[in-house]
Amino acid sequence: MVTGHARLGLARNAVALFFMMLDLDDGVFVDAVAAAAGFAACAEARDLALTREAHRRVAAARVALDVVAWNALVDMYAKCGDVAAARRRFRGMPVTKTVVS
Repeated sequence: MVTGHARLGLARNAVALFFMMLDLDDGVFVDAVAAAAGFAACAEARDLALTREAHRRVAAARVALDVVAWNALVDMYAKCGDVAAARRRFRGMPVTKTVVS
């Protein structure tokens, strides 16, 4: 749902859905895939306040991010104009970096 709204150009609606998912108490589990979709929607919205709020909420929910979600997080900050935060997130990735030849 989040990705679909974002692809239709409804990034703010996508972010609102993502925030609703994070706020639900009825067993809805937000995983790395959902986090990546939410981060991508924030990147499409180009709204730094939404970016920071999404990052805060995902961290508070203790969502375990995978490489795709971490890359979406970096991309989100960069597209919203906070390149310094994007760089910090990139350097702080807890995953092993590999060189692909």
